[in-house]
Amino acid sequence: MSRVNEMQSELDNESVNFNSFMTVIRNNKLPVCFEGKDIQYYRIRIERYLTENFDYIACNGKCNVLNLRNKIKEHSIYKNKLCLYFVDCDFDDNSDITDESDIYITPSYSIENLYLSDSTFKKILSDEFGIKDNNEEQKKLFDQILSLFQNRKKEFLIEIQEFNHCIYCIKKQNRNISYNDIKLSKLIHLELDTLSKNYRHISDIFPTLQLQAPDLALADSYFKSKDPEKYFRGKNNLMFLECFLEKLRNDAIQKNIERKVFLKKTTVEFTTNNLLSNCCKYAETPQCLIDFLEIYRDRFFRDL
Repeated sequence: MSRVNEMQSELDNESVNFNSFMTVIRNNKLPVCFEGKDIQYYRIRIERYLTENFDYIACNGKCNVLNLRNKIKEHSIYKNKLCLYFVDCDFDDNSDITDESDIYITPSYSIENLYLSDSTFKKILSDEFGIKDNNEEQKKLFDQILSLFQNRKKEFLIEIQEFNHCIYCIKKQNRNISYNDIKLSKLIHLELDTLSKNYRHISDIFPTLQLQAPDLALADSYFKSKDPEKYFRGKNNLMFLECFLEKLRNDAIQKNIERKVFLKKTTVEFTTNNLLSNCCKYAETPQCLIDFLEIYRDRFFRDL
């Protein structure tokens, strides 16, 4: 897409999003702005800690969320109207928006990172697979599966490190290199008991990317003190969880296979379809998100 087309697309998005904002206001609801499908994670949390009387605008990207905010803030009628904005941290600096009280920035790369914790996995294992650690007969199996997950996750975060460093450099250099459609299977091969890298050299993934020592040093510096579970690209982390759960489900339900975990065929109704939505109740809820929502709860009802 040319720069002219990009600018036109931004203008079109801004117009559509602003019209959606005005519709929400006319309906006397709290307008809430997201980058995309983030409502699947945020809905139950907004309803619990703020209000059910809201509607959302999916702005099609972080830039469009911030552009809409600017347009509202500059509007003579709506500039003081309460509206909340939710964006992902990504690999961005974010220093220009950190102090804006109406913008919530994830304390991780994205909301998808909030699904990869051990506590989230334990809840899925208990509620969706019916395997509980407080059941004497099931505890051994629970501990075995949890250990497999923790070991594969640790290996995954090691093997995906180079990929994340490259994405960081691509973002910082504003390179026109796409990585959104790279499937997990191109990066790693995962089984319940093993995990390995699926490519020999990073050029197999990014053929046109050329990085120098200073570029890699910059990436090393950025990630040095950061937890990869929280700060590696969230969509890939969620793909790993989805793949592991699918392998676990297949081990339970399939006939005539050499099982690695379950001793016999076991009924599991859980599927990994739309994991972002279906497992949102198990994902972490950061305290900073609770604080952000509760701060605006009183103001919203006061402004009604």
